[in-house]
Amino acid sequence: MQVVEYRGDLYPKFQTIGNASQFAIPFAKHLCYGRGYDIGCMKPEWAFPGAMPIDLDFDDPWHADNLPSEQVDYIFSSHCLEHVPNWSKTLLYWTEKIKSG
Repeated sequence: MQVVEYRGDLYPKFQTIGNASQFAIPFAKHLCYGRGYDIGCMKPEWAFPGAMPIDLDFDDPWHADNLPSEQVDYIFSSHCLEHVPNWSKTLLYWTEKIKSG
């Protein structure tokens, strides 16, 4: 596997072109169904299929710590939590946004 160095750490080279979630999506399709959010997808075309794409780069007020008021069936996110100020608080917030059951 080819790697790149960034700030002293090594990362898979494919991450330099974005859409790193493409490798997680096939597995997630077995678990994520119904209405959901894809948080931190960076581009709408990279969002989990059928999910509402949410990213700081979009022209809307939604982001990891400010989601729409409705509850959803799932939240999909890849390579996002390392960018939020308090990931444990964000995960607790996300669990409140997921429907029971």
